[in-house]
Amino acid sequence: MHTSGIGGEFRQEKFVTATQKNFWNIDVSNIKHIKEQKSFNQGQEESNIVYGKLNSFYQIRAGVGQQKVQFKKLVIRGVQISSIVNVALTAGWLKPVFVEVGTTISKGDVVCVIEAMKLFNEIESEISGTIVKVLVEDASPVEFDQPLFLVEPNK
Repeated sequence: MHTSGIGGEFRQEKFVTATQKNFWNIDVSNIKHIKEQKSFNQGQEESNIVYGKLNSFYQIRAGVGQQKVQFKKLVIRGVQISSIVNVALTAGWLKPVFVEVGTTISKGDVVCVIEAMKLFNEIESEISGTIVKVLVEDASPVEFDQPLFLVEPNK
């Protein structure tokens, strides 16, 4: 188990002989971007804050395989050694969380998140259109009423 995402698997197995079984499986998972980190408010309530999130990766994998016992466990003590062969097809897609140049947005879409006094505020688009230019760098300070994006309105 790791902490960079969440997922699940369904596996169906069938014994062919006493030492061999065939199986098929389906996995579904979500993996967080490496820059997504959790921080904790020190000295306050322990509520998680996620910052720096860029993308989420989703995948689905379907496979078939075979497990075979190579060496059986001894009667009194010992370890059983098995080999597993698994062949799978994986489909994955990357879902950006926020916008970039060329993204078409609608009125009310979340275009970015701004941190102010340890609070993360989602900034929604006031118009529909296409992002032409990003006017500020990631993690740079901004001021009240400062333009963040150049948007070409829809006609």
